[in-house]
Amino acid sequence: MKKYGIIAAIVAVGIAAFIGWKMFHGRGDAMASSLPKDITAVSRLDAKQLALDYGLSLEDIRKLLLLDNDKEMGVDLMTPAYLFTSQGTLGAIIPLSDKGDFCKMLETKGYAVEDQRGMKWCIINGNMLAGIAKDRAMIMGPAVGSEQEQLRNVIYSCIDQSESESGKNTLLYKNLEKRDEPLALATSLEALPQTVLPSSLSRYLGDINLNDLGLSAGLMAKRDRVILNLTPNSENAKIDKAINQFDDILQPLDGSMLAASPTNSILHLEIGLKGEKLLRILRENKVIRTVLLMLNNVFDLDMILKSIDGALAFSLPQIDGDPVLQVKLSDDKFMQNVASWNDAISRAAGFQFYAQDKHRAMLTYKGKPYYFSSNQDMLTISSSEAIANSTGHHDIAYNFADEIKGQRLYASIDLSQFAKKYMNNSESAKMLKAFQRLTISASNSKNLQLQLVLNDGENLLDLLDIESLK
Repeated sequence: MKKYGIIAAIVAVGIAAFIGWKMFHGRGDAMASSLPKDITAVSRLDAKQLALDYGLSLEDIRKLLLLDNDKEMGVDLMTPAYLFTSQGTLGAIIPLSDKGDFCKMLETKGYAVEDQRGMKWCIINGNMLAGIAKDRAMIMGPAVGSEQEQLRNVIYSCIDQSESESGKNTLLYKNLEKRDEPLALATSLEALPQTVLPSSLSRYLGDINLNDLGLSAGLMAKRDRVILNLTPNSENAKIDKAINQFDDILQPLDGSMLAASPTNSILHLEIGLKGEKLLRILRENKVIRTVLLMLNNVFDLDMILKSIDGALAFSLPQIDGDPVLQVKLSDDKFMQNVASWNDAISRAAGFQFYAQDKHRAMLTYKGKPYYFSSNQDMLTISSSEAIANSTGHHDIAYNFADEIKGQRLYASIDLSQFAKKYMNNSESAKMLKAFQRLTISASNSKNLQLQLVLNDGENLLDLLDIESLK
């Protein structure tokens, strides 16, 4: 009997541990069953995960979300909330701890709450319709008049629907589920404004439809930085192939280019490039192939691209300074052909080439000079002759030298220079001045990352006025 008692105790402890894990570490997606089936974008805010990740108190979370007492408001901060777009409207699903308190909160803010179809309803700011059920509120809009009544039908049909009828069964939601950041988003490019992806872009994409491309993102924070992770995804085989070609064309960076780049630049961008593979893929597109043929009539672009083997680096030493382009080469044989590029087509296009010697040349375009200088394995191009001819190595002074290694694409923007030149003493200026740099990096085709890095000694929680972790 004693043996069975021990077994029973172990089972009980296991069950208790599992329940506790689910309560405090499980994400919970109860509200997602109210998502419309035709969502074009969906995001999740998990306040509980935010608290667990950063050791924040509920009071801290309230401050971040600009909430009053969540209990008095009837809002449940322990369950994730959702934002979404559907049929051109915005929507939100808010978990409730107390339906009555939530309705009272709306009434104290001057909004009328009415009963209809067995639910509570409220019009917020004249154009946002809220339907309130037992454990959730669903808000959609903007809409007025008959459109508002149409939304009432949508909210009524969605708020208590089964999971099988909801947006939980969509690819968008499945991509959202893969993200573990406290604030996450999944969208299709169809949901983006036309100004972001103009229709004219399609001529360069052949028969690829960008509306079939999806994007998921997750936002997280550390004491010294804010991090946004981005992942492209698609069920379209052609788009998936195009995404994977990124890894074929680009190669991991080793950071060695920094030793030949201008120190402490306001912008430094590096791409690990395999030129011959890039040229082969570019030629597969009819429109781009035509552009390449035109450019080759001006200068031997094919030969230049084929000789790129390593990294391409672009630096802007100062806001008003001379930009510098540097390219790692397999050889610089194309430099010996510079003089032959001066033909009628080049001159008609406004280009004039001057060969200074086997490794140095000058290009003028509409009167402005650009200087080319190579030392066989490195090409430097700049509008400053002194910079172009400065090919010596120096000690690395960059504070991101370790971060760049292993990335296929890396860019760092020095925000302190912008703050000094353009910002006044406003609150927004003080916020920007606390940040040292913005970095953009990609280690592979499925992992793009943006980071806002604070200056040494700065604490993100100080900027957000969070007391518990200062």
